[in-house]
Amino acid sequence: MAEITLGTFLHLFHFPLAGLVLSQVAVLILLNAARIRYRSGSIIIMGLVAMLIKGIALSTIKLGPMVGILLESLTVELMFRRTLPGRGSFMITGMLVSILPIIQTLVVKMIYMGFTFIEYLVDFIQYLSTLFPFAAGWYLVLLYLMIHLTTGLLTGWLAWRLSEDIRLHRKAS
Repeated sequence: MAEITLGTFLHLFHFPLAGLVLSQVAVLILLNAARIRYRSGSIIIMGLVAMLIKGIALSTIKLGPMVGILLESLTVELMFRRTLPGRGSFMITGMLVSILPIIQTLVVKMIYMGFTFIEYLVDFIQYLSTLFPFAAGWYLVLLYLMIHLTTGLLTGWLAWRLSEDIRLHRKAS
């Protein structure tokens, strides 16, 4: 519910990196929930519930955010099943989830809008030129990717620290 409420406000005010912020909130919630009490498939179920709440909460179904929520939960579930739940896997999961908004936008523009990959990149660079106060062409794509990956790495680390603190607090009480 936190991601849905925050997402509504970020999109309402046209926050430029809303997808990144929302994906990182999801990483924090999903990784902590998985580490505290993981059952096979539980992360996917959390994603489905959040997706359904998103559809009901706004009374209009927006397919993009709903697919994003489901992709985030699938990514976390697959990573949690395939790797040991350690700090490194949390950080890698954060990075993977952080690039999902980019991949989702690419797929939408190529399938629904008929863009070729090159047309998408040109459109993407024009979009990035509106976000950053300088025009550096292709370097903006690298900067944007680095922002996403670094944010994901830091969020994965933060999720690990929070879940570690929660585990230690639960043992102490």
